Amino acid sequence: MYLDNASTSWPKPEVIVQQMNNYMNLIGASPSRSGYKAALKSEELVLEARDNLSKLLCIKYPTQLIFTLNATEAINTAIFGILNLGDHVITTVIEHNSVLRPLWKLKENGFIDLTVVECDNTGLINHTEIENSIKKNTKLIAINHVSNVTGTIQPVEKIGEISKRNNIPFLLDISQSAGHIPIDISKIRADLVAFSGHKGLFGPTGTGALYISPELSVSPLKVGGTGILSEILDQPEAMPNKYESGTINTVGIVGLGAGVNFLMETNLEKVAKHEKLLFDLLMKELSPLENLTIYNNAFHNTGLFSFNINNLLPGRIGYLLDTVYDIQVRTGLHCAPLIHNRIGSGTNGTVRISPGYFNTVDEIKGCIEAIVEIHNATADVTALKIPIQQ
Repeated sequence: MYLDNASTSWPKPEVIVQQMNNYMNLIGASPSRSGYKAALKSEELVLEARDNLSKLLCIKYPTQLIFTLNATEAINTAIFGILNLGDHVITTVIEHNSVLRPLWKLKENGFIDLTVVECDNTGLINHTEIENSIKKNTKLIAINHVSNVTGTIQPVEKIGEISKRNNIPFLLDISQSAGHIPIDISKIRADLVAFSGHKGLFGPTGTGALYISPELSVSPLKVGGTGILSEILDQPEAMPNKYESGTINTVGIVGLGAGVNFLMETNLEKVAKHEKLLFDLLMKELSPLENLTIYNNAFHNTGLFSFNINNLLPGRIGYLLDTVYDIQVRTGLHCAPLIHNRIGSGTNGTVRISPGYFNTVDEIKGCIEAIVEIHNATADVTALKIPIQQ
């Protein structure tokens, strides 16, 4: 039973595999590089994926959406492309290392001043704390839409209002919300929006994207061949070519486009409702357990469930779920180290269950039964075939 969709969604809808195979077997050419039929068809597929992603996220200008290899590359492009010496940045303890490490590197090198805003014990950020942290030289607010540890949905529209009122660019990481809940970038008013393609959007690994507001000037992270204006040595300014140097991951983008089409045809509201149903079932059945700690906000959550069993390391729980019950979950810090001290999960982290659209109620019931058995066995190590203490 696969319950690690917050890391990578699986299984993928069959149509995605079919579309990627179709590209590899029947097309194969690079987009924006030649004028023959296969190359033009390849370019058409990339354009279609870009357009449909823009529709899904309510992005007005599709050419402002650039493809990247993952969310990390998208976030690095935004951070290193917008900040200057002496700038002040506001971020939070809930962030993934894809945000924290670039900012920390700049801070340690004396390039920027950094404020890290705290959250409550469920991972929820108070937007007023963001506003209270603003300085005269604040040039970026960087926050994720949904915590990848607790699944908590942040008040991003209010943060967007704060950023606009103070004329500060707003970088939003939607890696854990895209494909799980409806997103309207025009309402959030984020200037930079980064995300991976292989999670809720059902794309393959090696895909991601970054939206850049046309009002913003961002230096490209890399420069090189773009397929246009090859006669000049300066990097072209035309979008999206300015940021898409080198041969892009066309087969991956085709798969991502197919994933977006699947979501649009399935209805994102239906996906969100199903995942919330599974989350509510986990909350209802596991909350009463005396020696189990839950780290979720029940009312502002996408469906991700994070917990610990007292006196049992998360890694051991994950090992038992995998080896005894054939249930795959994520354990540890989840690449988000700062949030754990705030929510009380310390240096060992949590056990994270992240159901997806293809998980069933019966599967979640089976997972609950396994967790209850492990929970009860902590008082009697002979109840399991292998030791539970570490």
